[in-house]
Amino acid sequence: MSMPGRSLLFVLLCLSLILTAETLMAKTSIQVKIEGVDGEILDNLKAVMTIYQEKEKDNLSDWRIQRMHELAQPEIHKALEPFGYYSATISDDLEQTEQGWQASYTITLGTPVIVTDVDISIRTEGEAAAEIENVVDNFPLKKDMILDHRLYEEGKKKVLQQLEALGYIDAIYQQSKVRVDVDGRGVEIQLLVDSGPRYLFGETHFDQELLVPEFLAGYINYNRGDPYSRGKLVELQQTLSRTNYFGRVIVRGEVDKAEGLYIPISVELSDPEYYNRYTFGIGYATDEGVRGTIGWENRLFNRYGHNVSSELKLAEREKSVEFLYRIPLQDPRYDSLFFGARYNRESWEDTDTTILKGNVGFEHTGSRFAYNYGLELHDERFEVGSESDERFLPVGKLYLSRIIADNPVDTRHGILLSVSLKAAAEDLFADTTFGQSLVSGKIITTPFDGLRLIGRFAFGATAVDSVEDLPPSLRFYAGGDKSVRGFGYRELASRNEEGMLIGGKYLLFGSVELEKQVYENWSMAAFFDTGKAVNDLSEDLGRGVGIGARYRLPFGQIRVDVASAISEDDTPLRLHLTIGGDL
Repeated sequence: MSMPGRSLLFVLLCLSLILTAETLMAKTSIQVKIEGVDGEILDNLKAVMTIYQEKEKDNLSDWRIQRMHELAQPEIHKALEPFGYYSATISDDLEQTEQGWQASYTITLGTPVIVTDVDISIRTEGEAAAEIENVVDNFPLKKDMILDHRLYEEGKKKVLQQLEALGYIDAIYQQSKVRVDVDGRGVEIQLLVDSGPRYLFGETHFDQELLVPEFLAGYINYNRGDPYSRGKLVELQQTLSRTNYFGRVIVRGEVDKAEGLYIPISVELSDPEYYNRYTFGIGYATDEGVRGTIGWENRLFNRYGHNVSSELKLAEREKSVEFLYRIPLQDPRYDSLFFGARYNRESWEDTDTTILKGNVGFEHTGSRFAYNYGLELHDERFEVGSESDERFLPVGKLYLSRIIADNPVDTRHGILLSVSLKAAAEDLFADTTFGQSLVSGKIITTPFDGLRLIGRFAFGATAVDSVEDLPPSLRFYAGGDKSVRGFGYRELASRNEEGMLIGGKYLLFGSVELEKQVYENWSMAAFFDTGKAVNDLSEDLGRGVGIGARYRLPFGQIRVDVASAISEDDTPLRLHLTIGGDL
C-alpha cells in the first residue's frame, strides 16, 4: 500500500477509536429500585451496592453501568449475610430507556439461619466463677435467635471489655468461629478466650494539695491487692465529684505502669473555681404562698473536708434562718457529724409559733438506706387562739428511710418508707414528757406504659398527757398540698371547745392517685385523699377528691390540682400547686 493510503487508513482508525471511546464514555443517568426489604436491611444494601452508591455521579458511562449491574447480585448476597439470610433469591433487570438506565432488584429473603449452639469458654487463673459466668450470660446472641453478625461482633468486643473491667487486661481470643450450615439453616458459634492473669489494685496516688491524704483515703472503695475493676474506678470518680470539693476529678488505672500484676491508680484533683457557692430562689406553693430563699455554702472549709452552710427563707406563712456545720467521719462517703442551729417563725389559722433550736447528730446516707440520730435543744414560744405558752425540750431524735426505685425523680416503679421517732422527759430537763412515732411511705407502680398508680400513707402516734402540753410544731396536722387536698394548710385537725384548731396526738392519712400520660411531658391525674390529725381515733376523717395536670421537668414535676373537700357540707374547691421529684 502506498504511503498516502497508509496515512488515510491510520486517520480513519483514529477517528473510529475516538468515536468508540466517546460512545463508551458518554454521560448517562441511572435510577435504582430495590424491593422486598426495608429498614436496616435496606439501609445496608444501599451502603454496600456500588450501583446505588455511584448512581448520582456525573461521569457514568454505559459500560460502567453494565459492569456495576453485574456486581449487584454478589454484593446483595454479601449484604444480607450479616442479618442471617444466606439463601435469598434475587431477580434483577437493567433496561435502557429514553430517560436513561433503570436497574431494579427484587429480593426474596427466604428463611434465615438460626443459632443452634453458642459455646463460649473462658480459661481463667484463680477463682472468679460467678463473674465469668455473668460475662458468658451477657453474650447477646442466644440459642434459637436469628444469626446477626453485628450482634456477634458486638458480643465479642463486649466479652473482652467485661474481662478487662474485671482485671483480665491481657484477655485474647484463641478461637472464634461461626459455622453456618446453609442447607440445615443452622449456626454454631464457638469462642475460646484465654483471660490471662487477673491484675490487682496497686497503690493509689492523689495529685492534689487541697485535703490531707488520710482524709481522702477514706473515699477509696477498694484495698490494695483486690482484683482490679474499672467499675470501681468509675465509682470512685463519681463519689469524689459529688463531694463538690474539686473543680475536676480524673481517676486512671495506669496499666502501662503495672508492677507485676499490681496496677497503680492515679487520682488527679484540681482546685474548685469557687470555694463559696451562693444560691437564690423564688417560688410559689399554695401552702406557703410566695417564697424566696438565699443560701451560702463553703464546701471546703478546711483541709479535713468540713462544710459550712446557711439559708435564709422568707415566705408568707414562714420565716427562717438556718446554720449547719458538717464534719465527714471515717467513711466520708456516707457518714458525717453535724451541728446546726435554726430560727423559725410560722403562722397558720389560730396559731403563731417561734422556734429556736440547736442540734447535734450523726448522719448516714448510704445507697441502700439513710438514717440519722441526735439531740435537739428545742425552745418554742407559741400562741393558739388567746392562749400563749413556752416549752423547752431536749428532744432525742431518730430517723430512718429506705428508697427502692428505678429512678427517684422520674419513677416508674418505686417505694419510699420512713420512720421517725422523737422523745423527751421531764427527768431530763424537759418541760413535757412525750414519745412520738411517725411511719410514712409512698408507692409508685406502672402497670401499663403511660399509666401510673401512686399510693401514699402516714400513721403517727404520740404518747403525752394532753396534746396542749406539746408546742404546735410537735403536734400533728393534716390538709394542704402534700396531705389531704381540698383542705387548707394544716386545717384538718382536732379543735377545742371554743373551736380553736389545736392539732392532734394521732395522724391518719391515705391517698390513691391515677396518672395518665397524655402528650410527651404532659399527664393528667385523678385522686382520692383521706385523713386527719385527731385526739380521738373515733373522729371522722376528712375526704378530698380531685383532678390535676402534671408537667415533667428534669428535676421532677410541676403539679397543679383542683380538689374538693367532699366530707364538708358545701364541698369547697381548692387549688394546689407543688413542684418536686416523685420520691
